[in-house]
Amino acid sequence: MLVLSGCGRAGPPADAVPPAAIDAAGVFEEVAAAVPKARIALCAPAEGGTFIPLPAPAPTAAAAATYFRYLEGRIYEFGPCEAPANRRNELRVFRYVDAGTRDAAIRDMALRHTRPTSAFAVGDTYEAQIWSPAPSLEGPMGQAAAAVHFAISRVEAARHLDVGP
Repeated sequence: MLVLSGCGRAGPPADAVPPAAIDAAGVFEEVAAAVPKARIALCAPAEGGTFIPLPAPAPTAAAAATYFRYLEGRIYEFGPCEAPANRRNELRVFRYVDAGTRDAAIRDMALRHTRPTSAFAVGDTYEAQIWSPAPSLEGPMGQAAAAVHFAISRVEAARHLDVGP
């Protein structure tokens, strides 16, 4: 838990980072940090950096489907990194305005034909999804996805949610 306090001021300094931004960076990074703990590499996306940012969808898309009501999101690609970028495993992390909206999005996503291999509610407003193009445990892609699934289940604020039909 992060606690911010100040003495002798009526409010935060003008250059202070809003608490929501601190929380967002912390949860995103905490979930992404679980991948290397599973001894699976994060792959550098073609766009550069460590993740692909997902800004909030347009209001019309958000109104059409609950799972498009996230405020921000990130896609982290993970190993094996030798696979083409469009065939890698993905860890997708989304931040919602509140737990109710997040939980509705997870339920709605579970009903789709194309859905994540697994999903976690993280903290009060976050969701982490694992997408694997080959979720069978017989190959390296599925084994990597299973290892990341286990590692995320050990993140303190995460709870696994079934996403089957």
